[in-house]
Amino acid sequence: MQAEGVSESGVPIATAAAALGLTPEAVRKRVKRGTLEAYKKGGQWRVILPENRPVSGSAASPESDPVQAIALTERLIAPWAAQVADLQGRVILQAEEMGRLRAELAAAEAKLAERSTIAQPAAPVEPTSTTPRHWWQVWRA
Repeated sequence: MQAEGVSESGVPIATAAAALGLTPEAVRKRVKRGTLEAYKKGGQWRVILPENRPVSGSAASPESDPVQAIALTERLIAPWAAQVADLQGRVILQAEEMGRLRAELAAAEAKLAERSTIAQPAAPVEPTSTTPRHWWQVWRA
């Protein structure tokens, strides 16, 4: 806030809010904190805008300036685009690795099937016993 001897360069809070792209309440809070300079004249607050801000009601915001909006969008998207490209590269490498592993698995399964057909184990031979069984062992067999 400035002293009473300030020149007439201030604008009303509503105009300052529009120029800064803020709400009038946000401008009031910034004035109270001291981050915006302001003074009271005739019972009404007048805000002194920073030098690089326009005084007109329309602010040069990304919404009103397409070139600035595109630049802002590209700046925000650039890190995410780089991360997406990195992840796409990883997916491609993993897909190639999965293809290689599937081929190895198919070859191993084929080799195992070949070995199992060559060396068929003989059927188990039941022992023939000459010892007589008890009568109740007949039903267990």
